[in-house]
Order: sequence, then C-alpha cells, then structure tokens
Amino acid sequence: MRQVAPDEIWELVEADIKCAGYAARQARHNDELSRKNSQRIPNDLNFEEIPALSSETRQRLSKVRPDTLGQAARVSGVPDLAQAHPRREPVPARAADGRCGFAYET
Repeated sequence: MRQVAPDEIWELVEADIKCAGYAARQARHNDELSRKNSQRIPNDLNFEEIPALSSETRQRLSKVRPDTLGQAARVSGVPDLAQAHPRREPVPARAADGRCGFAYET
C-alpha cells in the first residue's frame, strides 16, 4: 500500500488522521462560542435575582452589564453561565425593551 504514494503523502495522511479528533472538538468549541456571542441578555435582567449565581458573579455582571452570554463569559471571574442551570434548557425571552434573548424557566 505504501508504494501507491510517496512517504510525504503518507505522513500528511497520518497527521490528518491523528488530528481529526482535535479538529472536530475545536470546530464544536467554535460553534459554541459563536452561539454564545449571539445569545443576547435582556437589558432589564436583574442579575441579583438569579439565585444560581454566586454573589460575586452577580455583582460583577451587574457592574459590567454584558449584552451577550459570550461577553458575560469573558468577564474576569465569571464562570460559564450555561452551567448555572445544568438541568434546564434556555428558552426564548423578550425584555421590556423588545430585545430577544434567552432565559431559564423557573
């Protein structure tokens, strides 16, 4: 089988096979980041009323007021907000100002 193509081609094929899992994982991560960057947080959301967040996280988010989950995830000291309600699915929500976002059913 090795005689079908030069060794350089086989080395490239081998590298592609070894890296395929990493590339797929990275693509999923990029998709997740893109999704978080498009999930808006309503302007009137009161972080202080979300019991699943630590008091430090509530304070930081109230101070910064991120527009998206992606921005919130980049606030120093704020854990992944998707982990705040691990057993609940986000549902579409509309803020008082008409902006759409996602919230968790209680």
